[in-house]
Amino acid sequence: MASQLGKSQNAYSKIESSQTKIKAESLEQIAEILEIDKNKLLKDDNNTFYFEQINNDNGSGVNIYQENFEKERAIWLKVESDLRSLISAKDEIIQLQAKTIDALFSRK
Repeated sequence: MASQLGKSQNAYSKIESSQTKIKAESLEQIAEILEIDKNKLLKDDNNTFYFEQINNDNGSGVNIYQENFEKERAIWLKVESDLRSLISAKDEIIQLQAKTIDALFSRK
Protein backbone atom coordinates (compact mmCIF):
# COMPACT_ATOMS: atom_id res chain seq x y z
CA MET A 1 0.00 0.00 0.00
CA ALA A 2 2.78 2.43 0.92
CA SER A 3 4.53 1.97 -2.41
CA GLN A 4 1.26 2.36 -4.34
CA LEU A 5 0.70 5.68 -2.55
CA GLY A 6 4.28 6.79 -3.19
CA LYS A 7 4.97 6.96 0.56
CA SER A 8 7.55 5.31 2.76
CA GLN A 9 6.45 2.35 4.87
CA ASN A 10 7.05 4.45 7.99
CA ALA A 11 4.86 7.30 6.68
CA TYR A 12 2.07 4.89 5.79
CA SER A 13 2.32 3.16 9.18
CA LYS A 14 1.73 6.53 10.83
CA ILE A 15 -1.43 6.96 8.75
CA GLU A 16 -2.65 3.48 9.73
CA SER A 17 -2.02 4.08 13.42
CA SER A 18 -3.59 7.57 13.32
CA GLN A 19 -0.30 9.20 14.31
CA THR A 20 -0.64 11.51 11.33
CA LYS A 21 -3.70 12.98 9.65
CA ILE A 22 -4.51 11.81 6.16
CA LYS A 23 -5.12 14.30 3.37
CA ALA A 24 -8.20 14.03 1.18
CA GLU A 25 -6.22 13.08 -1.91
CA SER A 26 -4.44 10.26 -0.03
CA LEU A 27 -7.79 9.02 1.23
CA GLU A 28 -9.10 8.94 -2.33
CA GLN A 29 -6.01 7.05 -3.51
CA ILE A 30 -6.40 4.46 -0.74
CA ALA A 31 -10.09 4.02 -1.59
CA GLU A 32 -9.21 3.52 -5.27
CA ILE A 33 -6.51 0.97 -4.42
CA LEU A 34 -8.89 -0.94 -2.12
CA GLU A 35 -11.72 -0.51 -4.66
CA ILE A 36 -14.16 0.80 -2.05
CA ASP A 37 -16.04 4.03 -1.51
CA LYS A 38 -13.95 6.56 0.40
CA ASN A 39 -16.83 7.10 2.83
CA LYS A 40 -16.34 3.55 4.09
CA LEU A 41 -12.85 4.55 5.16
CA LEU A 42 -14.30 7.45 7.14
CA LYS A 43 -16.80 5.40 9.15
CA ASP A 44 -16.02 4.00 12.56
CA ASP A 45 -17.71 0.96 14.15
CA ASN A 46 -20.58 3.11 15.43
CA ASN A 47 -21.45 4.22 11.89
CA THR A 48 -20.19 7.71 12.62
CA PHE A 49 -18.52 9.67 9.85
CA TYR A 50 -15.39 11.63 10.65
CA PHE A 51 -13.95 13.96 8.05
CA GLU A 52 -11.39 16.72 8.25
CA GLN A 53 -10.50 18.91 5.30
CA ILE A 54 -7.46 21.16 5.53
CA ASN A 55 -8.22 24.27 3.49
CA ASN A 56 -4.85 26.01 3.42
CA ASP A 57 -1.38 26.16 4.95
CA ASN A 58 -2.41 27.95 8.13
CA GLY A 59 -4.27 24.85 9.26
CA SER A 60 -7.86 26.02 9.07
CA GLY A 61 -10.23 23.22 8.35
CA VAL A 62 -13.69 21.76 8.54
CA ASN A 63 -14.69 18.90 10.81
CA ILE A 64 -17.86 16.94 10.13
CA TYR A 65 -19.23 14.39 12.59
CA GLN A 66 -22.42 12.65 11.58
CA GLU A 67 -24.27 10.03 13.58
CA ASN A 68 -26.79 7.87 11.76
CA PHE A 69 -28.50 6.19 14.70
CA GLU A 70 -32.00 7.55 14.06
CA LYS A 71 -31.85 6.73 10.36
CA GLU A 72 -30.66 3.19 11.10
CA ARG A 73 -33.31 2.76 13.79
CA ALA A 74 -36.04 3.77 11.33
CA ILE A 75 -34.70 1.31 8.76
CA TRP A 76 -34.59 -1.54 11.30
CA LEU A 77 -38.12 -0.78 12.50
CA LYS A 78 -39.32 -0.91 8.87
CA VAL A 79 -37.48 -4.20 8.31
CA GLU A 80 -39.02 -5.63 11.49
CA SER A 81 -42.50 -4.51 10.41
CA ASP A 82 -42.03 -6.02 6.95
CA LEU A 83 -40.82 -9.31 8.43
CA ARG A 84 -43.79 -9.48 10.78
CA SER A 85 -46.11 -8.91 7.80
CA LEU A 86 -44.40 -11.67 5.83
CA ILE A 87 -44.64 -14.08 8.75
CA SER A 88 -48.34 -13.28 9.15
CA ALA A 89 -48.94 -13.83 5.43
CA LYS A 90 -47.01 -17.11 5.58
CA ASP A 91 -49.13 -18.29 8.53
CA GLU A 92 -52.33 -17.48 6.62
CA ILE A 93 -51.08 -19.42 3.58
CA ILE A 94 -50.25 -22.42 5.78
CA GLN A 95 -53.74 -22.33 7.33
CA LEU A 96 -55.37 -22.14 3.89
CA GLN A 97 -53.21 -25.02 2.63
CA ALA A 98 -54.15 -27.09 5.68
CA LYS A 99 -57.86 -26.43 5.05
CA THR A 100 -57.42 -27.34 1.37
CA ILE A 101 -55.67 -30.59 2.28
CA ASP A 102 -58.38 -31.45 4.82
CA ALA A 103 -61.07 -30.71 2.24
CA LEU A 104 -59.36 -32.91 -0.37
CA PHE A 105 -59.00 -35.84 2.04
CA SER A 106 -62.56 -35.52 3.34
CA ARG A 107 -63.92 -35.98 -0.21
CA LYS A 108 -62.52 -39.49 -0.47
